[in-house]
Amino acid sequence: MKYWDAIYLWDNSSGSSGAYVDLEFAASDIPGTATAMFGQAADKIYLGLDRTFNAAYFELGTNGSGLGAFTYQYWDGSTWRNLPLKRLYAFNENGVPEFPVPSNWTARTLTGVENTSVNLATEDVAYYWIRISQTATPTDVPTLTRSFPFPSYGYVTPT
Repeated sequence: MKYWDAIYLWDNSSGSSGAYVDLEFAASDIPGTATAMFGQAADKIYLGLDRTFNAAYFELGTNGSGLGAFTYQYWDGSTWRNLPLKRLYAFNENGVPEFPVPSNWTARTLTGVENTSVNLATEDVAYYWIRISQTATPTDVPTLTRSFPFPSYGYVTPT
């Protein structure tokens, strides 16, 4: 099983300008404490991997509710673009958002994406990122206990 190379919460409520929260320990298979995600409408989740991927598994300790509409985006080399989902996931149960791998998906660092790089451990490493945001302050904040990607592999059928 491949784990995330990087997974962050952009916590917009941390300090005056926000901060990244590293979710790598919470996302791993190591038993630990569930970590809160999407505490307010401006929070975002960043999923980073050294190769493209077409789905992600999320196991929650607490199911979220009242989260609003979700937007999934990828980096195309110049801007964040909306990612069409094959399977929607709203952090209200354990589940898997699934999407087609964009042909113009480009690796990048997270430096400069938000207004600060506070707590950003992978700021000089380029990954393929998915950014997940939502529109409401939740009634119940979802907590992450485990997450992993489904990497895209370039399988070729022998001829």
